[in-house]
Amino acid sequence: MELDCSDFYEGSLPNFPQQGDIYSNVPLINLPPSPKLVILRPAVSRTYTEELPFRFLEGVSEDSVDAFDGHPEYVVASAQRSMAMIVTQTCDLMDTAYWLACPLLSLEGSDIDRGNLFSGRYPGLFGVCPHPRGCFEESYVNLASPRPVRREALALGDRIAALSTPAQARLTDSIAIHLSRPWGFGPGEEVTRTGTYRCLKCFQSLDSTVPEIELSAGDKFPECDNCRGFRKTAQWRLVERRKR
Repeated sequence: MELDCSDFYEGSLPNFPQQGDIYSNVPLINLPPSPKLVILRPAVSRTYTEELPFRFLEGVSEDSVDAFDGHPEYVVASAQRSMAMIVTQTCDLMDTAYWLACPLLSLEGSDIDRGNLFSGRYPGLFGVCPHPRGCFEESYVNLASPRPVRREALALGDRIAALSTPAQARLTDSIAIHLSRPWGFGPGEEVTRTGTYRCLKCFQSLDSTVPEIELSAGDKFPECDNCRGFRKTAQWRLVERRKR
């Protein structure tokens, strides 16, 4: 079902941060695509403090110095200030030093199908409706590329949008599907653990009973007659007794 943009944002911003909040000018660090980092060392002083204590720097290979020898290092990385959405869970926001943020990406000019995006057919992408006051256009976030941001870098006064409860629920579902999809063993795979198995696909369907089978290690997982009738592939999941 396509997302209803008329009910995507809260009419008034809550007085606390929450998952799905959108901030402007979020500092996002982009590390270079290399296994080796370029270390920035002071050309004169070797003093290390929280702030840069030197005027002149030189870049040296991580292999050629005593890198990360008991102290943090300054490294070469690119950074950008960007509109971004918070994807850290609401209940964790005040108890952690870093929040995860995904930059807002413009839908215009991309090869992403809008209908599929807002119907939730891209497991790793989440469609973002245009801001009601024009702060940003129709966008999306790639849930595969969250960036850590210091909590202190995001002032609540800089927040420009908060998702409504239905939109938050859809975001939560998108994150869950992207990071942890339902999974089970398929027909023909080898059983690695003796026990009782049920078909996950049948459990998720209203019009099927849930078959339960006993299998031993070394057996092969069978077809599921219910799934075969719907031209689906079984997903066998081990079930165990509930522990007190």
